[in-house]
Amino acid sequence: MPLTHKHMDALFVIDLCELYMDYMDDIKSAKDKCYITENLLKALRHYCEEVNPKFPVGWMVLYCVYKKHDYRPGMNYTRWKYENLTDQLFTDIIRIPKSRWEIFNNFQPSLKTERGKYFWQACEFLLKLGLYYFARWLFDDIINELKKVEIYIVDASLQLAEKLIPPVFAPERPSLEESEKSIFPKANELNAFVYLVNGNIEYYRDPDDLNAMKHYGSLLHIKGVGKDPRFELGILRYAYRMLEEKQLEEALKAFQFARSGDHRVIGYVGKAKALYFLDRLEEAEIYFAKSTRFYMHLPNVWAYLAVINLRLGQNYKALECWKYARLDPDVIFDDEILNELEKLDIETLFFVNA
Repeated sequence: MPLTHKHMDALFVIDLCELYMDYMDDIKSAKDKCYITENLLKALRHYCEEVNPKFPVGWMVLYCVYKKHDYRPGMNYTRWKYENLTDQLFTDIIRIPKSRWEIFNNFQPSLKTERGKYFWQACEFLLKLGLYYFARWLFDDIINELKKVEIYIVDASLQLAEKLIPPVFAPERPSLEESEKSIFPKANELNAFVYLVNGNIEYYRDPDDLNAMKHYGSLLHIKGVGKDPRFELGILRYAYRMLEEKQLEEALKAFQFARSGDHRVIGYVGKAKALYFLDRLEEAEIYFAKSTRFYMHLPNVWAYLAVINLRLGQNYKALECWKYARLDPDVIFDDEILNELEKLDIETLFFVNA
């Protein structure tokens, strides 16, 4: 299969990404605002008219630029263009890595109109590519369809993505009444996203501060969160902080939430460490062993398995695990596992001469 055909789903957005990067360069160079807007309009018109005239997202972005400047003829023309392309499917870029937006948030607002849903679909496409300013313009155009709490969740997340968090940021407090009637009712979901967004922002401002952990930790008390992978990043951050603080039972509780494919290995390792330091060695061995099934070499995991088997008197198994830990002789183990090795009483261990 020719390379150009194989990657056509990605190649068609390269020009849009280059256009966006040029726009960001203009902003960073502190050029005159009129000059920046003029350059952007020229680039967008060329993209829409010449490069990809059948791609609705370009026309929607151009529409938003015209709307910002209240240029009615341009608005009417671009609206006519994208409305005649509503039957065009958004190309799904199959090989694109999971975006920062999907990792940190991936919130889906409730939209009532077909236009609102269509704009959000385009907005999500731009978010996956990291074109946050363009995505914000589309979001601002449908903001009146959203509830106040939904606006906060998306707006605060966009500020974080754009690195525009103000020095003084007052996070919203979850205020919707939680329900016990279903596994994960909408009010619970919205409250959970408020906690997640607040935690993400506080973590960005100071990852060592405990304010972020207060928000992340609150997720554990909302019914149904454990079955939704969108909250796993925040919960895993909380779990590993509790592990660092030696609040092992709380860490173990949090690690139970890492269930999706993307985070299982991270959750297994963390859960195994919590069990290890709780001296529940047999259980720790199970989860360390599970974390070796993900087609990646984790030297520290194999080292922990060696230590556990030594402590359990399984010297042959310990030796086999140590061989895997030392597959790369240049590997440097974490201080944590080195400390555990130092604690071992060599005189009480039974070694067999080769």
